[in-house]
Amino acid sequence: MSKSLFATLIISAAIAMHGCISLRESVAEPPVSAGETAHAAHAALRVRADLARGRRWELGWGEASVYDTASGELVRTIQLPGATLSGARDSCLPEMLLDRSGALIVSSNVQPRLWRISPSRFEVEVYDIELDSDTDKDVGFTRLAWGVDQHVLHAVSASTGALWSIDMASGSGRKVGIAAPIFAGCGQ
Repeated sequence: MSKSLFATLIISAAIAMHGCISLRESVAEPPVSAGETAHAAHAALRVRADLARGRRWELGWGEASVYDTASGELVRTIQLPGATLSGARDSCLPEMLLDRSGALIVSSNVQPRLWRISPSRFEVEVYDIELDSDTDKDVGFTRLAWGVDQHVLHAVSASTGALWSIDMASGSGRKVGIAAPIFAGCGQ
């Protein structure tokens, strides 16, 4: 088996496994503090815990909210500029991923767009990803996983199940050839 094929299989398996693990995180019901309503706690599309910083991130439609895990208090709600997200039945939900610094990466499941929210000032950077193929399709991302370093991100197309390698520094996405689409752990 060639090294390239082996690497593709390992990446595909890691993303599928991440989907199963992340599914539990996203479906888990977060604790509701006195300042939150039960409806608001259940409305989150995805939930991620940043245990190192004592934060809980919740993804909503066009925004991300960060809570203090000790008190349950809302720290801030951050709007995602130009957010286009889909709740269509046949599409996986958008995804969130934390980097080592505590920054939150959020994907659009409709467009090749990512947002990075800084962990201290909550500033938003928008990454419009330049794709090497499928430019005639609606390509958004789900099932995010870091590559060997945190400059490359692996993602699955929310609509087609194709695997993508995204270079965060250049803002470019390269479609990775795989044997079958990845739809496992879609969260739907």
